[in-house]
Amino acid sequence: MAVQRTALSMIGFGFTIYSFFRSIIDKGVLGKALPSAAPARFGLTLISLGVIALALGIANHYRYMRELRDQRADLIAKGFMTGTDSFPVSLALVVAFLLLLLGLVAILSIIFRAGPFG
Repeated sequence: MAVQRTALSMIGFGFTIYSFFRSIIDKGVLGKALPSAAPARFGLTLISLGVIALALGIANHYRYMRELRDQRADLIAKGFMTGTDSFPVSLALVVAFLLLLLGLVAILSIIFRAGPFG
């Protein structure tokens, strides 16, 4: 859950920073003080870091849940536990995948709006 919170913050801040500074540049408030590609690059960097962190968190969560399921099956096989019910689908994993898709959509949105380099 901590990885999801961090990734959500990075994705949200990245897109917000891009949108905010893009509108300032479009209105000409800063003149030439800020390069026109800067908001897209910074936003894409933050969003990409959030997506990468989330992907690593998903992989870690999946590995951990797999180990728990294997240990449970082993304990049932040895007779230390009764029952055959498995772990339910991880809601955290479902939310993480949805957030990953959101991050990818944000990346594509910036790329299509600003071009690959702003």
